[in-house]
Formats: sequence, C-alpha cells, structure tokens
Amino acid sequence: MRPELETLVPVLFGKTYAKKILGTQFSNLVGVWPYSELTGHRCNNLITAEASGEVVVNGGFEVLSGGGEIFGEWSERAGTGGIAAEAVVVHGGAASIKLTRGADDNTWIWQYMRVEPGETYSISFWTYANGGNPTRYGIKNDTAGNWITALGTSTGESAAAWAEFTTTFAAPADCMVIMLYLQTPAGAGELCYWDDISITGLQSIDGAYPNSGVTLGEPGIFGKTSAALSSGSAMLGSNLFATKADSAEGSAIAWGKVDAAGRWTDLAELRYLFHLKTYADPNKYIVFGKNTVNHQLMWRRKAGVGLSTNELTYTFNPTGTTGWFCMGYSWSISTPRLKGYLYAPGMVAWHQVFSDAGANMDDYGTDTMSGIAAALGAGAYPTGQDWIGWAAYAACWGGLTLSEAEMQKVMGA
Repeated sequence: MRPELETLVPVLFGKTYAKKILGTQFSNLVGVWPYSELTGHRCNNLITAEASGEVVVNGGFEVLSGGGEIFGEWSERAGTGGIAAEAVVVHGGAASIKLTRGADDNTWIWQYMRVEPGETYSISFWTYANGGNPTRYGIKNDTAGNWITALGTSTGESAAAWAEFTTTFAAPADCMVIMLYLQTPAGAGELCYWDDISITGLQSIDGAYPNSGVTLGEPGIFGKTSAALSSGSAMLGSNLFATKADSAEGSAIAWGKVDAAGRWTDLAELRYLFHLKTYADPNKYIVFGKNTVNHQLMWRRKAGVGLSTNELTYTFNPTGTTGWFCMGYSWSISTPRLKGYLYAPGMVAWHQVFSDAGANMDDYGTDTMSGIAAALGAGAYPTGQDWIGWAAYAACWGGLTLSEAEMQKVMGA
C-alpha cells in the first residue's frame, strides 16, 4: 500500500473491512479506489504508486481503431480538410498520420491523457510539413477547461522533411487530464505528417475526477464517509489502468447506489460502475453496472468485433434497491468461465448470480486493458454511460480468478 495512504484506511473502511480487501491475494491487486479524496480531483488508488513513464498511447499511429476513428485512442476532426493513415512518409514503424488543411482552419486530432498536478512533462514530436507554414499543436487542461498551450501554437518546423520538436510543460495544480491536439499548418491546402508522438513524466493509476458534476465526501458503505456522488453527466474517476489488469483472467468488485428509486427505470443508457477497456478496439471490454431494463444489473465481457457478447443479468424483484449494493465479477478464458456475484446489505444476501461458460472467450491478444478509455463509474472518457448516484470504491485483481469464499470476503458479506 502507498505509505502516505496507510493512515487513511481505518478512516475510510474500518480496520476489519480494510484487512479483508487488502489481505486477499494482495500481490495480484491492480488497485483499490475508495473515492475518498475530499479536497481535490483524485480517486486515490491505495495500491500502486506513481512512476515515470509514457503518457501517450499509440503515439506511433501503428494501431488502427476498431471503431469510428482511424487510429486507436485518437479522436479526430477533419472539418473541411482531410485525415488519413500514411504508409510511405513515415518516421518510425510502418505508419504515420497525414493531415490536410481545408478551406477553414478546423482540422486536427487529439487524445486525452492522464497527468499529475504540478508535474513537468517532456514532449517529443516528429513532424513533416510541406515547406510552407509550420505545423501546430495545443495542450488543454481538460479538468479545468482552459488552455495550457493554445491551440494553433507553432512547432517552428516547416520543412518537407522529418524534424523533431521538443519542449516541456507543467501540469497546473488543478489538472488531472490533458487533451493533446495535433494540427495542420495554417495555409489553406497545406498538408503535414506526424509520427512518434511522446510525452513522458510522472503518472499513476489513481482516478481523475472531473471539475464538476461530482460531490465528494458523501456518506459511504457501512456508515463511513468515503463515497462520491455523480450527477450522471460526469465521471467518478478514470485512468489508464495498469496493463496488469488482465483480459484473460481477473476479478473485480465495485459498490454503487442509485440516487432515487426512479433511476432504476432509466432505460435510455447503460450506467457502468466499473469498466476495463482496450484502446485499440472498443469492442474488447469487461464491464458491469445497471442495464437498460427496469431494476436490472448486468455483467458483460466482449472479445472483439463479430464475437459474442457474454452478458449475464440479475433483476431485482419486485423493485430495485435504493441502498448500497456490491457487484463482483470474475473471468477466465482458460476454464473458460464467467462468474457474477451480488450483495445488497439488508435486502439481498451475498450469492453467486451466475457461473457461465461464456461464448467466444477469446484473449485480447496484444490489446492490453489500458488507455484512458478504461473507467471507474462510466463507459469511456470524457463521458458516456456515466453512473447516476453514489460509488464507494472499486477493486481489481489481475491474472487471478478469486474463489467464491474470497469474493464473499472482499464484498464485505
């Protein structure tokens, strides 16, 4: 456990419950997120300390997206210009990205990245222009909504040849997530290429709260003040999750509570408590939360496009609970087996909801359970399938299927 957080554990959980969680297969714990930060915008992970590393995902543009965008983890706006994968003009590997400015200056790509407030980060961009205006970039503080480096800032590189642009920036004290923008040169019709994008510095797998839409310091499970309340339009937390979060075998739990009885009849959107996801393919994920069916919870694992969605459900009878409940999930492709658990103190005794062989229990291959799209209390960053109500904490074990007895213990029953 992180030394500076040891003294918080008795306050957050009570010693007995904390020992149950932290003493269960500790070496496989990816994280325990108690939603406990009362003053800032952080969902502390009690397990993993910060470490210096690469912040950008798919900075070489080698991985294509399995969704609507061209490249995994990057979002794009073509506007009146053009965005394309490039296989000839490359700096490293087999691919780069080509941006062409249209009649209006509205063509760029961007990526959300997790940073630590107050830390300094080193930047290295490889860029190739067309001999006219220089390429441009921008960095936005997504937590507070202001610019660190204004969109349209020049790299100073305008030659029709690969050149490295390097600089540094400091994350403001109120910044947990940045948006990095890569932009075309300023002249209409001008084009450029980008490759091997790198930002390095301190990072952790703590979760990042948004700047609004979340109330901290709410009464939590077992009467402890360790919960966060989400409005449904903001995330409780998000992060890159360690690659130790294993798609082939693992376990996770999360506590939740809806904010009103009527929320169980919210059929417009799924509401996730916990969501592991790959950056390369949005159809590879592990998730559980509230379904789009009255009073129903869902557990789901999907291994890719064209493969079966392994979904199991539980429907409260006759109505859903407005009290705290804990969902547990374990998955293993070696058995193969999916197991789901539920505990709602005072309403539903702890029990195994299902034990299912699952269909198409394929591994995710080289697509790791990483990227800021993996989320706590939502479907993806910055928004989507956001939880409406409270969350007290979540925990994840990588490369391990907890036994039924272990799952019962960590779920507090």
